[in-house]
Amino acid sequence: MSCNFNHISQISSSSKLRLRQAKTEDAAFLFNLHTDYRVMQYTGEACWKNMEEAYALIAEEKVNIKSDICRYIVSLADGTPIGLAGFRKWLTLPGPLDISFRFLYNYWNKGYAQDCISILKKAAFNNLNLKSLRAQVHPKNTISIHILEKAGFCFEHTVKWEEESWLAYHIILAK
Repeated sequence: MSCNFNHISQISSSSKLRLRQAKTEDAAFLFNLHTDYRVMQYTGEACWKNMEEAYALIAEEKVNIKSDICRYIVSLADGTPIGLAGFRKWLTLPGPLDISFRFLYNYWNKGYAQDCISILKKAAFNNLNLKSLRAQVHPKNTISIHILEKAGFCFEHTVKWEEESWLAYHIILAK
């Protein structure tokens, strides 16, 4: 499974959004994103406490990008970073890759998540040769549930993760 980063970049170039590799200069943006309770409340992760967590994420994604199972900085066409999205593989959950996305609160309800999911679906099918994707969502995150359903994901089952129930959504990308 390999598409290399340039394929994601090419797919997103036809969109109002761009997906790009995280850089050290993104640390302040990532810290801002991950310290907003509204953004983090349904991710299963705690709000960050210091900038070192931002640098650690950037380093992790620089390694992960080599396998294409990584998260990208989501930015507007002018380069303004607005979110983090990409692919994740849960070691504790068998099955297809997950997509994940989160955006700064000021960019919610503007269609960016839908556009981002469209880019990720194209990359998963066309460049990673995946037949399906999954997304885990907190049951109280009704906005993300709606976004996933609008993108063609269907509820599959409930999973337990860290003593909480999460909803697993699934989409078949090809027949």
